[in-house]
Amino acid sequence: MINLDKDAKISIATSNLGQGNNLMFNSSQALTIIGQGKLSAETSAAGSAGNIDFNTEILTIEGAQILASTSSSGDSGDITVNASQGFTLGSNSKLSVETSASGGPGNIKITTQNLNVEEQAEITATATETATTSEQGGSIELNASNMNLFGTVGIFAETQGAVPAGTLTLKPNDNQTNLNINLTPGAEISASTSGSGQGGSLLVSAPEAIKISGLGKLAVETSGIGAAGDIAFDAQSLTIQNGAQVSASTSGSGKGGSVGVNVNQLNLNNGAEISASTDGSGKGGSLALNARDEINIGNSSQVLAETTGEGAAGDMALNTQRLNLEGGKVSASTSGSGKG
Repeated sequence: MINLDKDAKISIATSNLGQGNNLMFNSSQALTIIGQGKLSAETSAAGSAGNIDFNTEILTIEGAQILASTSSSGDSGDITVNASQGFTLGSNSKLSVETSASGGPGNIKITTQNLNVEEQAEITATATETATTSEQGGSIELNASNMNLFGTVGIFAETQGAVPAGTLTLKPNDNQTNLNINLTPGAEISASTSGSGQGGSLLVSAPEAIKISGLGKLAVETSGIGAAGDIAFDAQSLTIQNGAQVSASTSGSGKGGSVGVNVNQLNLNNGAEISASTDGSGKGGSLALNARDEINIGNSSQVLAETTGEGAAGDMALNTQRLNLEGGKVSASTSGSGKG
């Protein structure tokens, strides 16, 4: 166990031209980090920051901040978690990579069987408003068969300025075939832009089945002039249920992202929603739902392409052998000044 009090800090910093050292934590069984302190790998010079690596069976972080960042021309380090059985990011904890200058961003890669993200915790890859790197912002790759987000939590790949946001990838770990994502109210997984940079894409895939459940959302968003990225699903079957939302939206002048689904069977149950919308001046993104066998939309679930602002709504295409609506809805609409 590592106990970090509020002001405690374990840091590897680069302030010259050399490559920063790595910060590595290895345990053959379980590793727990508690407290409100910080573990960081940072560079404020031309030298690249080191990496932060965790290798164990079960990793638990309770309250601590894990950060890899650059505020200079040196590249940021990466954060890598290999926890074969489970990784819990506890309440108020944060795992983040950040670039705020010309240095290249780091990436986050998590490989585990069960990923739990608890109340007020975050996993983020951010290019700040002051970032000037020629590369895209940091990417997040989550390889976990079961992803559970509890409460107001977030997994974000974002840009606040001109630098394009990184990619957010979700898939099962190792040779697993199914991906289960469980969301409680307030939980969000998103790739976004609030500046002029292109928003990141959200890629979700599994060899067989993807199931998304609960009152949270997966989203690509723009609230600035930068275009949003896209959401893409690739599996044999995709089930979205129990109030879960998949959305591509714009509330600024940037073009909204698109939602693409490539499966054999698509199921929306119990108030689930797939939408592409605009309530700003930017054109809404498109929906392309390709289900080779069938699409089932039931129990107050809906597929929407809509505008409530000045921007035109995007296109909608459903390609399938069978479309079954049992209390569900497919709608393209406008309630603003934008073209439907």
